[in-house]
Parts: sequence; structure tokens; C-alpha cells
Amino acid sequence: MTEDVSSNIERAQQLVSCLSVGGLSGLNELLHDDIVMELPFASDPSVQETIGKQACLEKLAFVDEAFDLFAITPHEIYEAPARNAVILEATSFGRYKGGGAIYQNRYVMVLSFRDGKVISWREFFNPLRVG
Repeated sequence: MTEDVSSNIERAQQLVSCLSVGGLSGLNELLHDDIVMELPFASDPSVQETIGKQACLEKLAFVDEAFDLFAITPHEIYEAPARNAVILEATSFGRYKGGGAIYQNRYVMVLSFRDGKVISWREFFNPLRVG
């Protein structure tokens, strides 16, 4: 049985909105306790796979630690109702703390849902832009 796709799209948009500086606390309600986050192109193997909500929240804390400005903007959103999934194409814009260097990247995120929460988060980005 598939979940309500429009709700999944709304949840995916909420998740992306929470990835801004100061917004990470909103992720707690959106992530399933058993979430698996995969960043297959991350240069650091220790962040390529993270299992469990608390571990994911701890990994994502770097946003507030590293940036004084950061936001991800979705440009395209695709439904995959048979898989309870949403696919987003997005771009980010951020400014690092201290030196104020600018960070920009492009993403494809594949988010799968169970019980109204994100159970699988696969994020593909350009690792050459990560500094």
C-alpha cells in the first residue's frame, strides 16, 4: 500500500527547508528512527552511510557549525508513488563561517518514506565543490 504522495512531497519540501542554518531541529519530526542516509559521492567514507535518526542528526549538525548562511532550493520534484519516494533536484547556496567563502552545489535527493517519515535518504552531489 502506498502512502499519500502529496504528503510525501510536502514532507520532502519540509526536509529541504530544515537544512538551512538554524533549521535542523525541525528534522527530528521528519526522520524515521531507522533511517539510512547515504551520501555515495562523499569523499570521507565515514559519512557515506549513516544509520539511525540520532546519528543522522549528529552528522547534519555540521551545517550550523560550518556555515553562517546555508539553504537548499528544490527546482524539480518527481513522484514515485509505487515506492513511497520523492526525488528532488536542488541547488545550495552557503557562506562558510570565518572566511566567508561561498559554497554552492547541485543535488539529487531520493527520499523514501515509511509511516509518514523519511526512512531512506540518498543524496548525490558534486564532491569536487565540497571544501
